[in-house]
Amino acid sequence: MKYSYSLLICVCFLLLSGCGGVKLYPVSGTVTLDGKPTEGLLVAFAGEGGMAATGTTDANGAYSLTSIKGKGLPAGNYRVAITHVAVQENSGTQQQDDFATSSNSAAYEQQAMGSPTAYKAEEKKKNKIPAKYNSQSTLQEMVAETENTIDFALSSK
Repeated sequence: MKYSYSLLICVCFLLLSGCGGVKLYPVSGTVTLDGKPTEGLLVAFAGEGGMAATGTTDANGAYSLTSIKGKGLPAGNYRVAITHVAVQENSGTQQQDDFATSSNSAAYEQQAMGSPTAYKAEEKKKNKIPAKYNSQSTLQEMVAETENTIDFALSSK
């Protein structure tokens, strides 16, 4: 009986030690457009397992990713999208492109701009980042089990 009790305690400790959550690794870098740092860009990483993180560039083009779990992401491969963060002038709310709102984009667009057509037209005016970096992005990056610096040199052409 004493042996069973000790074994049960050891098993409980082993199980609890594995419940610490996913290890996150810092991800930061800079984004340039045609060689110039660009402020106000949304950098979004989306993983195959559903894990995602975003960051917004500052005046120097620097970003740092934050996920729902905290600063950084688990190690793995991620699809990346980069777009302008549009600010609706009358309410001050931020709007993100289809990549970041794909789960309910039609309802989101109607709520944000009154209609999907108006939203798309408004985004096209404000978003100087080509679609190949956002809604049609083929950018892929790997987050390693270390501190990650991932820079993006974008071209408007």
